[in-house]
Amino acid sequence: MQLDYTQLPLVDSAEVVVVGSGSAGSTAAIASARMGADTLLLERYGFLGGTSTMILDTFYGFYTPGDNTRRVVGGIPWEIAQRLAARGMMLERPSSYGAGTAITYDPETLKVVWEETAEEAGVRLRLHTFCTDVLVESGRITGLIVDGKSGLGVIKAKMFVDATGDADVCFRAGVPFQPAGEDGPSAHETGQSQWPLSPPARGRQRAYHTPPRRSRHQHDTRRLRRCNRSDSTDESGDRGTQTGTGICPFPAQRGCGL
Repeated sequence: MQLDYTQLPLVDSAEVVVVGSGSAGSTAAIASARMGADTLLLERYGFLGGTSTMILDTFYGFYTPGDNTRRVVGGIPWEIAQRLAARGMMLERPSSYGAGTAITYDPETLKVVWEETAEEAGVRLRLHTFCTDVLVESGRITGLIVDGKSGLGVIKAKMFVDATGDADVCFRAGVPFQPAGEDGPSAHETGQSQWPLSPPARGRQRAYHTPPRRSRHQHDTRRLRRCNRSDSTDESGDRGTQTGTGICPFPAQRGCGL
């Protein structure tokens, strides 16, 4: 059934609308609001953070890999880490995989930190809101069709940021993309993921592949056990990262025995 979008109510409008409140979307919204733009952040679930609060408990990438690590990421992401530290909910520790210093945190506290930081910046939040379709005029997105607790409606903006993780907005706007699994193993087990590509990138298409997933328990047990090793050596005999001594912050839940 084709809906007549012209009959839908205008539920909100802003200068900038960010769709998806994962680490990228929340950071984009906070930066936008701090620069003075009326910013609206849409999230399909009831909290911010995306993968950082639903799945993970550790940030990587703040520091360079190797033994002599140095921090190379600052700005809003580092501010979030420092807000976690101020609550006693952040632990900097050696990475088990030689990826430099890792930042382990409490995901429930991070939910609060993301939301507080966004609201302090002036970001307006619409939770439990899913982007169903887009309105396009002359090759430009002019509005979103959203579904939420109040039903279907339209959100207008001057600029839209797609931070959905699956490029939902780009896909519905007609941006060129490569179907997952078209020229190699699918990036996800379902084989349904879509990877948007700009026109210049279509000639450089490549296969994306994600290694088989391990459970979170398996991952954390191995990682936290290796935290207590010094001058660790992997199975191949190669010298690993000099880890020193780490402390398992969640021994009871993870059963790592440290």
